Amino acid sequence: MSGTCATIVIQLQNMIIISWVGDSLVSIQAREEPEDEEDDDDVEDFFISVPKHNGENPREAMRIYKHGGETRQGKFDKRSKIYQRTRMYPGVQVTRSLGDLIAHHIGVTSEPQFVVHDIAKADAFMTIATDSVWK
Repeated sequence: MSGTCATIVIQLQNMIIISWVGDSLVSIQAREEPEDEEDDDDVEDFFISVPKHNGENPREAMRIYKHGGETRQGKFDKRSKIYQRTRMYPGVQVTRSLGDLIAHHIGVTSEPQFVVHDIAKADAFMTIATDSVWK
């Protein structure tokens, strides 16, 4: 129960490659075309690294189930957590992490997902942050 999440962004000329494990998100803020010349600071967010790696994602939950785990939400939990079936551990929120050896026995994997994004002229800047920042 000592795993971590990670997000890597690599820029190659006019594209970026995003790879992530866990619940960190990458957001590209793109400038909108101004409707009038005084209003040129409009910035629109869109998230690139989706889906999140948690038990609410049906594909992730199915992998956990096939490996003897389950997702369930406790009475005082805000989100569902991953447990070994019929046990009270490990209780992690992410279905992909680095280094969590106990959780890896029940289907939590360290295999990252990848997305390639072509950089557009409207792309203003990028934000990389953990899940708790976006709430």
